[in-house]
Amino acid sequence: MLAALTLRAAGHSWKQCSDMTGASYRNLLKWKDLPIAEAYVEEKVKEALAGTYNKLISAGPAEIGRAHV
Repeated sequence: MLAALTLRAAGHSWKQCSDMTGASYRNLLKWKDLPIAEAYVEEKVKEALAGTYNKLISAGPAEIGRAHV
């Protein structure tokens, strides 16, 4: 179930999550509204955003330097 929820946080539809993990689509639809599942997906989205933000910040100075050459 965690794999399906992680895929959902990455932007996949519930149907795609079901197909990719073999989890029952019906069960996923039941799970998606549980507070613990909602919190898990939200946390994974925040982690992904933080990782993307850190990559952008890290790449920023190098990209600025290349733009002025």
